[in-house]
Amino acid sequence: MGDPWTSGGGALDYTAINYSTVKMTFPRKTRDSTVRVADAHHVWFELFPAAGKHKLTFPEKRQWVDWEINIWPNTTVEVRDSYLYERDASISDDTHITVYDTPSDFSLGWGIGRNDSGSTGCVLDGLGNPTNGDGILYEHKVWGLPCNNSSLTVKNSVLQRAWPVTWGQVKLVLRNSNLVDPRVFNGPATMEIYGSTIDHIAAYQEGRVYIEDSQIRRDVQVNDPNSAIYVYQVSNRNEGPEIAVSESGGGAYIELDAPGPPW
Repeated sequence: MGDPWTSGGGALDYTAINYSTVKMTFPRKTRDSTVRVADAHHVWFELFPAAGKHKLTFPEKRQWVDWEINIWPNTTVEVRDSYLYERDASISDDTHITVYDTPSDFSLGWGIGRNDSGSTGCVLDGLGNPTNGDGILYEHKVWGLPCNNSSLTVKNSVLQRAWPVTWGQVKLVLRNSNLVDPRVFNGPATMEIYGSTIDHIAAYQEGRVYIEDSQIRRDVQVNDPNSAIYVYQVSNRNEGPEIAVSESGGGAYIELDAPGPPW
């Protein structure tokens, strides 16, 4: 009953029946679990696959579906005769996902963090289409991040948009992408964004972001001392007069007169 968001953890036995709403996050440490969903009128799954290689086909959303997921150790997730509202996946360290035969668009999170200086190869280009919110069909496209040993392969599928997040010793560059809410959770991590569309952008705990030649749909949030978001030629996607900016605890939003990250 009601409309809660549930997050699993470890080993669990979960059953939802009788038209229950099921909004659920499956973390990468899911194991030894059985999840059964039947006759649900609203299903929204966030999948965090375990480290390793995985292949996924997402059923068409906004439809009544049967679906089985087997991407965690000794775990089965079964959905029967339920309305699939939304489903997405998130990649993290040492995780490699192939999404195939998914013409009904999917979205993707990407967690990128390191505690050493291995930032080489942290570049992502063309995650979705910055000018088309419906996404783009890729016949065969691969994105790889050597900096945390992760990758996404898309075959005959529509990637709508993505939400990369960083922390620690990471220098991430994003280009030509459709981004939901990229965030830098703590410094010395930095993020550079070029030629993209962004719903919401945030920096915390000495994190720094540079945005160039991009549009923002909603707002900017920058918190904590020494956190900063620098922008050059950034506009409001919704053609409003100003971008909503929230600064707190010493965080700063800074408009630059010349291009290039100031670090």
